Amino acid sequence: MEVLTDSLRKATDAMAITDSSSAATSHLLKGGTVLVHDPDDHVQALRKDILIQDGVISQIEGSIAAPQGIPVIDCTDKIISPGFIDTRTSISFCIPFMS
Repeated sequence: MEVLTDSLRKATDAMAITDSSSAATSHLLKGGTVLVHDPDDHVQALRKDILIQDGVISQIEGSIAAPQGIPVIDCTDKIISPGFIDTRTSISFCIPFMS
């Protein structure tokens, strides 16, 4: 759990959401599959809820009750991973000089 929390907090800190409204930067991600690397660099898929408050991950648990006023995003059948990239996207279609 510590590896999961540290990984996601680092990712959130790196992309700190800056918005004057705390409601806009606070969300509860419910029921997503969180991909994390264990200390031996094996990927683990864990079903977790993630509470983001003021742009920072504040809690990662199996089930979190939604605080009043915080939008809930249903992440059932979705993967949550810091820095996850769609590996099926071809960059050459996005850059004119490469196509």
